[in-house]
Amino acid sequence: MGRRRSASQKDIANRINKLLKHFGVKPKILALMLRVSESTVKRWQKGIGASRTDRLLTLHKLEKMMRSAQDIFKKESSPSWYHREEPDLNMATPIDYMIKNNNGIEKVTNLIGCIKWGIYT
Repeated sequence: MGRRRSASQKDIANRINKLLKHFGVKPKILALMLRVSESTVKRWQKGIGASRTDRLLTLHKLEKMMRSAQDIFKKESSPSWYHREEPDLNMATPIDYMIKNNNGIEKVTNLIGCIKWGIYT
């Protein structure tokens, strides 16, 4: 008989799956964004294992970004935005920028806010 998942583990699984869909990425890429291993993301995706507090904070930041992007982009088009080169990110895609820069999530979140409020840099 398998282990029962706790409510918080099911919640993490749902959150991970929503992020994978929203960003249009595979577990490997989300793992790079969260700075964890791919196997960790796959375990969380199945609702197995608990996350460290610092990773939950990063997960929360990505979810906040997701909600902001959904407010300004059509729900169907927001994943494609993350895969287009952005001049404000030195022509990197938002996904690549988040992976390669320690402050990438904050910078991309700020960029989405600037787009939302019509502030052009």
